[in-house]
Amino acid sequence: MLDIAFIILFCITMIVAPIAWVRMLTAKTQRAYVINIALFVVPILAVFALGHFTGTVDFNASPKMEPPANSAECQLSWLQVLLLSTAGGLWVIGGNVLMYRHTKRMGRSFWSILNPFRPQFRYFTVREWASLAFLAVTTLLLAVLAINLAPQ
Repeated sequence: MLDIAFIILFCITMIVAPIAWVRMLTAKTQRAYVINIALFVVPILAVFALGHFTGTVDFNASPKMEPPANSAECQLSWLQVLLLSTAGGLWVIGGNVLMYRHTKRMGRSFWSILNPFRPQFRYFTVREWASLAFLAVTTLLLAVLAINLAPQ
């Protein structure tokens, strides 16, 4: 019976949590922000708790046996390192430039983006959303390409 409750709670959380996350980003008041952050966090914690009681989630599982870090099969090629570094740099630098330009357009200080009660995304223009989508897609494509270049 608890297994069925776990599956139902998991499915509900898969619907509620993303909606609450989006509503949290676009919250207009502090009260709405706190309610939506609770609707995001509480169901996720409930899934882990119920999963622990049913035995589905095992917090005491032993780690998988992995080859040592100095093993020849774990080494990345120079091209993989270059692609992954480019992906990470593009995401961090591009994201900071995007947020800098956004806060400058809004007339705020750059550090205002750290205030969780004043999310920046609700005032994004179409161009800024497109830039963010471009950054995300390009970063993921570079990372996927690097992973796919792994020796077989």
